[in-house]
Amino acid sequence: MQITARESGQFELKVRDAVVLLGTNLSIGDYVLPGPGEYEIAGIMAEVTAHTVRFVVDDFQVGFLRSAIQKLPDQELEQVGNVDILFAPVGFEGSSGLTTKELISLANQVEARLIVPIKMQENTKEGLQAAFPQAEVISSPLKITRSQLPEEGSRILVFD
Repeated sequence: MQITARESGQFELKVRDAVVLLGTNLSIGDYVLPGPGEYEIAGIMAEVTAHTVRFVVDDFQVGFLRSAIQKLPDQELEQVGNVDILFAPVGFEGSSGLTTKELISLANQVEARLIVPIKMQENTKEGLQAAFPQAEVISSPLKITRSQLPEEGSRILVFD
């Protein structure tokens, strides 16, 4: 899978048969996901809830937090399950998005192996790096395979 950071905090996941766009609008290829429900498009499974989206793409379980909710309701947490990669909006004190502490707590809830903070409009790359000093700063696009996921714990990735 190839992950590309796009403008305005959007991410593109390029897989064998399609491109998944994570952002304000969620899409698989040309199909925009209209709202909560289960979808299968181009071999990609998507389960959309009020606050989350769970994709199964190229043997990866990918979670996308649609809103800055600090703790997922139990039903949504169960639907998301464990994910390999978690994309979540982050903010700073007094702004929209999760705080560093909230993001780490949520990532632990879903046992994410890679955590990708999504910068909100008021954030900058430098702000994300300051908020997540333990993060690895990487260039876009990132090609990733299952063997590159950490076996234990999590890694936080901030895209350059």
